[in-house]
Amino acid sequence: MTAKKDFTTFIKRNWRILLAIVYLLSPIDILPDFIAGLGISDDILVLLATLFIEYRRYTKEKKEHAIQEGELIGDEEDNKDAR
Repeated sequence: MTAKKDFTTFIKRNWRILLAIVYLLSPIDILPDFIAGLGISDDILVLLATLFIEYRRYTKEKKEHAIQEGELIGDEEDNKDAR
């Protein structure tokens, strides 16, 4: 049962990355690859958008974890002084 739970958690956390990989490997594109210069642009756009979204999710989770662990207490006190 643990392996199934781990797999489900993996899919829930990484579904954007998995969809981006499927799109990049798929022969079907929004802009066909035979259009010079534009064919690869949709692939690059999907890749960059996925990386940006996942980076923001990762940094948000990392910050939330640090707050829960009490590692950012000093930062919160500094922010109160700045107000």
